[in-house]
Amino acid sequence: MIETTEITKSLLLSNYKVRKEHYHKGNFGKVLVIAGSENYPGAGIMAAIGALRSGVGIVTLALPEALKGLLPFNLSPEIILRYFPSENGGFSFSLSQAVGLCSNYDSILVGCGWGKGPSRLECLKNISQACETSLILDADALNIISENNAYDILDDCKAKTIITPHIAEFTRLLKQSFLDVELENRLVLAKQFALAHKTIVVQKSASTIVTDSKEDFVCNIHNSGLAKGGSGDLLAGLIAGLVASKQCKNNIYAANLGVYLHSQAGLLAKNMYSEPGMTIAEVAEQIPNAWKEFLK
Repeated sequence: MIETTEITKSLLLSNYKVRKEHYHKGNFGKVLVIAGSENYPGAGIMAAIGALRSGVGIVTLALPEALKGLLPFNLSPEIILRYFPSENGGFSFSLSQAVGLCSNYDSILVGCGWGKGPSRLECLKNISQACETSLILDADALNIISENNAYDILDDCKAKTIITPHIAEFTRLLKQSFLDVELENRLVLAKQFALAHKTIVVQKSASTIVTDSKEDFVCNIHNSGLAKGGSGDLLAGLIAGLVASKQCKNNIYAANLGVYLHSQAGLLAKNMYSEPGMTIAEVAEQIPNAWKEFLK
């Protein structure tokens, strides 16, 4: 049996850097969220809100031009909005465009709501080559890798990588038709994948696993109210922001803190609205209260 460390407030506080009162926004990093498509216009908004709630200094949201003027959602005014070339409703840009886009960011999140299309694989490869800091891959970025056997995107990436698959996405990455969802089995497979591809794996489920193959962490806070569309986007954005802000000892503790704050905000929303009735937008609204409890 693999020994794991429970993700707790005391563990996280001992690996958290208290913010200095005299710091300015430049001290807390910059995160870029490259997300959304015509089919999933809200994914980028939810991910950017998660990043905004992380404490990062600057959040930029890159959307495909296909969404210009079509967003049916209010965007927080602090978020910097940029549009980039699109094809078939989603992103499509060259390596040189990716280099220009990805420079000067402390972390980059890709994949939320990307959808499918022939341009997406090349676009993802270009971003992975352009990013040299920290790259967080979620949702369709992971589906693109599994569907195209494009594991070199992880293996050859110069950046530190974090992947955030739910059970179905992880099953596809492992090339399995069925995955035993027992915690021990998922942990063994997550460790193997993290080692093989030199990445941090945040394997989302009722119990969430975080591993880099050397250290293994588990969050056992269960809440079916989080089993809704947008939950993973919010978590990925929160992790990306925490990585960029460098408030934690390293990237694995940034991932741990993101998982913890997401789960605590979920519990607060559950207590206010119930598991069936709560929304992921309401979870996002509770992240500041989760921070308050954490920092007490």
